[in-house]
Amino acid sequence: MMKRREFYIFSTGLILFFLLFTFDKLYATNNLRLIEQKGAVVKIVTYDDSGSKKGWATGYFINDKGHILTHASVIKDAYSAEVFSDFNYYGDVEVLKIDEDRDLALISVKPAEESYIVIGSEAIPEPGEKIFAIGYHFGAEKIITEGEIIFSESSETAPEVFSTTIPALPGVDYGPLLNSEGKIIGTALPSHKNDTKVYGTNIAHIREFLLMPQNVEKHLQHPRSRIWYKKYIKWFQVNVIGGVISFLFLEGPGKVVNIFIAIIIIVFVIQWIIEKINFQKK
Repeated sequence: MMKRREFYIFSTGLILFFLLFTFDKLYATNNLRLIEQKGAVVKIVTYDDSGSKKGWATGYFINDKGHILTHASVIKDAYSAEVFSDFNYYGDVEVLKIDEDRDLALISVKPAEESYIVIGSEAIPEPGEKIFAIGYHFGAEKIITEGEIIFSESSETAPEVFSTTIPALPGVDYGPLLNSEGKIIGTALPSHKNDTKVYGTNIAHIREFLLMPQNVEKHLQHPRSRIWYKKYIKWFQVNVIGGVISFLFLEGPGKVVNIFIAIIIIVFVIQWIIEKINFQKK
């Protein structure tokens, strides 16, 4: 009788140990997958034609061809852009697709052995499902935040937008939304001023976007080529023209006016030469 009781205790303990070991192993595997997916997430910074910073966003590689999914609102009307991964920098960026309604953009760089997140045929997000968001905090620190799906708006095919319990924090921009297995189920939408939680675009609609024909073919200017000269040329032009007008009205024609006119001509010639060189590079 005693031996049978000891056997039951030993068997129960062995089963509990096995379950605990399996759970820990599964948890560790999922954590490793999340860490691996985190490596595919990048920061994108865009600039206008004066070299001034236009904005920044989180994006992520979706294949080994260098395709990156990000927000259309940051890529649209950008003159130049640069991409920062964990170990590499990319200044040659090409825009392939833009969908302003879904705020999705597909850009391309020449990848250097980057990890990527596969856009597969994952299941539709379900309310109560655990979710992980990966993004950047003020464009500097990469973070992973855990939450749950709490709401879905239904459409004919799949819920296009769903909300989460992940708080929308100032200075944080999320990219991929992953389930507990590390599989992608959506992309976070940019947070607006009055948002209190993070919303996501369903993976099904991301696939639809990726299957769309290419609607943009725009090679952005390399930000380090440099475009900063335009900012100073504009400043110089405004000040020189203002100076010429002042001297014409206050001092009358003279050597100083001629010098200013000569400077204007030189500035315009330099600008024309630089534009020609940049055009030939493209």
